[in-house]
Amino acid sequence: ASAVRLLDSVTGAAGAAVLERLRPGLFRAVTAVVRDRVSPAATRSALRVLLHACPLGRNRALAVEAGAAREAIELELDAPPAGGGGGNRRATELALALLAELCACADGRAAVAAHPAGVAVVARRLLRVSAAADACAVRVLAAVAGRAASPEVLREMARVGAVGKLCCVLQADCDAAVKDAARAVLRLHHGVWSGSPCVSAYLLSRYL
Repeated sequence: ASAVRLLDSVTGAAGAAVLERLRPGLFRAVTAVVRDRVSPAATRSALRVLLHACPLGRNRALAVEAGAAREAIELELDAPPAGGGGGNRRATELALALLAELCACADGRAAVAAHPAGVAVVARRLLRVSAAADACAVRVLAAVAGRAASPEVLREMARVGAVGKLCCVLQADCDAAVKDAARAVLRLHHGVWSGSPCVSAYLLSRYL
């Protein structure tokens, strides 16, 4: 716990010259802190370390290779449905922010899509935690459902309610940029989802 707290402080203050030299072992060790649930504070520190490092493309790949996407999803699977109290809410915001960063690379998107609960857990958090969490959740769903999305992923999004949640974003009091991102995804795959028995065609077409 003390070591990861120190890494949080150092990586938060470090510049790109330092962050670009981080080694794979660091990503494995920090991801293990998230996996092992050393303590709630240590988990949040570990998520911040990964977030500090991930703006660099090389580090995103190292984090995905270390299993960071999987552990962020598993963390949210074990969390209270509505985000819980302040500490739990902050952990959810950090986990979704990390997933959004990792989804900026193809391996990250593949890791989220490949997890049996990846899409579902992100959709479950949407509109239930905070505005910051909403923005990150929409980024994740938009990335996973991009132009290269497989038919299996699109069907999964309809089945677990992610498409319905994106429709709800358009009705909610969300930031305009978040609504625009949700609308873009819905328009991109409107033809696929409008024929799904898991999606309300009326809701899908009303706000596009």
